[in-house]
Amino acid sequence: MQQTLIIQEQLKIFEQYLEKSVVSEDPLISSTALHILKAGGKRVRPSFAIAAARVNGCEIEKLLPLMAALELIHTSSLIHDDVIDGSDTRRKMPTINALYGNKTAVYIGDFIVGRSFQVISYYKDLRILDSFNKTVLEMCRGELRQLADAYRIDQNIRDYFYRIQRKTALLFATSCECGACVSGASDEQIGILRRYGYYLGMAFQITDDILDMVSEESVLGKPVGSDLRQGNLSLPVIYSLQNSYWKEKLGQFILNSKEDPAEIEKIIAMVNQAGGLDYAEEIAERFIKKAMLEIDKLPKSDAVNVLKGVASHLAKRKY
Repeated sequence: MQQTLIIQEQLKIFEQYLEKSVVSEDPLISSTALHILKAGGKRVRPSFAIAAARVNGCEIEKLLPLMAALELIHTSSLIHDDVIDGSDTRRKMPTINALYGNKTAVYIGDFIVGRSFQVISYYKDLRILDSFNKTVLEMCRGELRQLADAYRIDQNIRDYFYRIQRKTALLFATSCECGACVSGASDEQIGILRRYGYYLGMAFQITDDILDMVSEESVLGKPVGSDLRQGNLSLPVIYSLQNSYWKEKLGQFILNSKEDPAEIEKIIAMVNQAGGLDYAEEIAERFIKKAMLEIDKLPKSDAVNVLKGVASHLAKRKY
């Protein structure tokens, strides 16, 4: 409990640092970047960096540049996603593209990417720089694959895993790996924490995809079935396409949803009946168990208990 409170207090310090990191001489850049940062967010990736660093002990001041770089990269990806998806709101607030147009939003996203690299350059440890750089490149590959796979009903689960490990899991892994590096952890500890972050990142995205189909708009902050509306087929859908006896009919509904959003409700109902949601929950739980097994390799401590608590919380996440 004490460790969790410490993380919460450190996140408050981080918020001030994060806002300062996007301030620019150009008032438009400052106001738009601050707009999306102040819209909130759970700061999951910076929290993972803190939790991983505390296993070996680390002061918050050393972590702030890493935490900011992680959150800035995540934020820039959200801005670009909103442009691609044509989203008008995020976290119940207007998106940058809705307020200022797509061109401005793209450049603000690019600015934040550039600032993230500027911030991460504070560190001289090449392991941190290399991990961060590779992850950003792989995130781009994941986004491009998602565009290529839109509405592709013949894709398989391996295709899905390729996307989500690049779009989500690798940044979780990097958060833990780099947090461990900053704290001076051993190579063995760094490897354990990286794998822990990766497995939880996979579980996090699968859970996100489940919630996209079963939660409520007031909870999600976006319409239910948003992924389907963009043609992004998640694990529950792909499983159902491969295993239900009405897969041809389901595939036709998916293709028709390009023109008729009303098909989304039919798709969700069929996926539920086909066991797609139950299957996805089972796979998410498997990844969480793998994360727990990694953490069990570390000596027992309050910090390790926090990491276990994070995994347990993720298994019960509803938003």
